[in-house]
Amino acid sequence: MERSGRRLTPRTARNWWTVGLLPHPQRTGLGRGQGTVSFWHDRRVVTQAEIAHDLLGRGVSLRGTAAGLWLLGFPMALETVRAAFVDQVAGHYRRGRGRSRDGLEAGLWQHVDHFVRSDARARGGSAGDEEGVALHALTGELLELICGVGDSAPEVGDSAQWSVDMAAELLFQIEVLKPFTQRYGAVEFPGVQAETVEEVATWIRQTASLRRQHEAVTRARRHDWVRARRLVRIAIGLLDRADAAASPQQHARNRALFTRLAVGWARLLFPILLAVVRAPEQRRMATDALLAAGAIVRRRSPVCNN
Repeated sequence: MERSGRRLTPRTARNWWTVGLLPHPQRTGLGRGQGTVSFWHDRRVVTQAEIAHDLLGRGVSLRGTAAGLWLLGFPMALETVRAAFVDQVAGHYRRGRGRSRDGLEAGLWQHVDHFVRSDARARGGSAGDEEGVALHALTGELLELICGVGDSAPEVGDSAQWSVDMAAELLFQIEVLKPFTQRYGAVEFPGVQAETVEEVATWIRQTASLRRQHEAVTRARRHDWVRARRLVRIAIGLLDRADAAASPQQHARNRALFTRLAVGWARLLFPILLAVVRAPEQRRMATDALLAAGAIVRRRSPVCNN
C-alpha cells in the first residue's frame, strides 16, 4: 500500500475487514507477551485494499465501495451489494425530487425549468421562445420516461399505442429543435425513424427506467446477479485489453484511473444490466454483443496476433 502512495493504518485495516471490505486475516502469535500479527496469504488483498482506498477517498459510501469491489470479482455478501444498489436507485429518486414537496414528478419539472432557463441565458434567448418551449417539452418527457412517472406510464394493455404516441411526441419536439442544432456545431441533425424512437422508448420504460431498476435490484435472484456481474467483468476486461493494445507503454500507468472509471460506470449502469439479464431475449442480445466486441478486440490486439 505504501509503495503505491496510499496509507492504510492497522486500525483502518481492522475497520475494513470488520465491515467486510477486506477478508478477515489470519493471526499468529509472536511468542509469550509479544502479541499477535495479522496477515493474508492472497496477494489480491493488496489490490482490493487499494481500490477500496481510492473509492472511499472519492466519497463513495461503504456499501457503494463493497458493490464496486464485488463487481470486480472480490467476494462480498450479496445482501450488502443488493442494499448498495437499492440505495443508489433511491438516491436517483431523491435527486430527481430535489426540494419539491409535491413528489418526484413535480421535482423533475423543476429541474427542467432550471435547465431551460440556464440554456436560454447561455444562448441569449428566452425560455418562452420556440426553442425553449420545445426543449422544455422534450427534456421533461424524457425525464418522465426514465423515472416512470407522469404520462409516461401507459394504461394496462395499451403499451403498443403508448409507444406510438410517445414516439410521435418526441419526434415532433426533435423536428422543432432541428433548425437550432447548428448552434451546437452539428452541420445537420441526423435523421431519426419513428420505429427507432418507439423501440427506444419502449426499452427504457420496460427495462431502464428507475422503476424497473428498483424492481431488478430488489427481486433478482442470485443467479441473475452472477450473470450480470459476469457480463460486467467481461466488458471491463475487453476495455482493459483495448487500452493495452492502443497504448501499451502507458497501460500500467492508466490502469488505476481506468479501474476507478470502470467501476464508477459499472455501478451506475449495473441495475439496468441486471434488468436486462432477467429478460432472456435481451440477455442473449447483450451476450452476443460482448462476444462480437471481444472478437474485434482480439483481432486488433498485438498480444493475440503474435
